[in-house]
Amino acid sequence: MVFQGSDGNHGTMKALSRESIVLKAGRQKKIWLVGVSALFVVLGFLMVLAFPHNAVKTTMFFGFISVVFIVGGLVDTSKGARIVLTSRAISGGTLRRKTIPWDKLGEVWTGNETIEWERSEIGGSKAISCQTPFGPLGRECLHNDRQVSRQLAIDWIKTLRDAPSETERKALIRRFRRNPPKTLRPLAKLDPVERAKAKELLEEIKHLRGEYAMDRKLEVLRYFKEKGWAFPAQGRRTTKVIFGYCILIGVAIFWIFFFGLLISMAFG
Repeated sequence: MVFQGSDGNHGTMKALSRESIVLKAGRQKKIWLVGVSALFVVLGFLMVLAFPHNAVKTTMFFGFISVVFIVGGLVDTSKGARIVLTSRAISGGTLRRKTIPWDKLGEVWTGNETIEWERSEIGGSKAISCQTPFGPLGRECLHNDRQVSRQLAIDWIKTLRDAPSETERKALIRRFRRNPPKTLRPLAKLDPVERAKAKELLEEIKHLRGEYAMDRKLEVLRYFKEKGWAFPAQGRRTTKVIFGYCILIGVAIFWIFFFGLLISMAFG
């Protein structure tokens, strides 16, 4: 009898897991975190070799930056920073997680490498907001490692929020849990709603300028692939995006080394 009860509980838990989506930090995010941390270590070592008389101060400077960066990265990639979607509620946050029922969920929007949402105001009370890290590298589904861009995650959240019933949300979650399409459809073969969405995004990135333009373009590229939509001139645009990221990384390395040099000279 005991074993039957245990199997029954296991079956119930397994059934519940099939009716939820857990978005965890992706492998690319973790690789990026390790790579940048290693970069700080290498730059610090080079600065110590270049200015041996300031070795202690240089080590302290780069050590402090590395610790702050690594701790922040570990918080963003921890289990506590996962986004959980069930048929009843959405959970998110980092140090202070919040769970909000779908019928109480209000606006959903993107911040600076975050997804944010708020609880609808009730009886004049102040709205409760929630912020969860979600950068351009995206996240992954825990059950199948499917990559999910921020744009797709927002689509899922809004669709679940607007669903009329819990039964409908369960069906949506089961559909969202599937693997992404393996074939890409050209824009001409999309239905009117999909085509309008695709054209809206293409028009948006066409006129993007500024600091976060490259991140947004990469995000839209991933979104098209996740939806099974063929991106016009995808190969050429992807090359430009990668080249742009190489330039940004090079500039970041230059400024880190430059400020490290200034500090070493100042303490010298």
